[in-house]
Amino acid sequence: HAGFCHGGSMTSVMDDIIGWTAFLVTGACVPWSGFTAQVNVSLKRPIAVGSYLKVVGRISKWEGRKVTIQSELVVGDEKGGAGAVHCIAEGLVILKKDVGIDATSR
Repeated sequence: HAGFCHGGSMTSVMDDIIGWTAFLVTGACVPWSGFTAQVNVSLKRPIAVGSYLKVVGRISKWEGRKVTIQSELVVGDEKGGAGAVHCIAEGLVILKKDVGIDATSR
């Protein structure tokens, strides 16, 4: 619809934040250290074009090479505040075998 972001764009942002959050699981940012295996997205409300947004990613589970991430896309403001939730997602990332540290050695 005119004036609103496409749901596919919102899903793409969720996939990106899930991946980058998983890259931080070892305590250091290791880009391309894993692969997204699954993304489940729930679109909650439309986003008007020109909105300020805040994207949040959290590591919710880490078992061996499997990392589960929770993320959300919320209304933000110029000062970093957050408001209404537009999109939530859960993703599973599989780390490469050579990443080095797994959940059992922490």
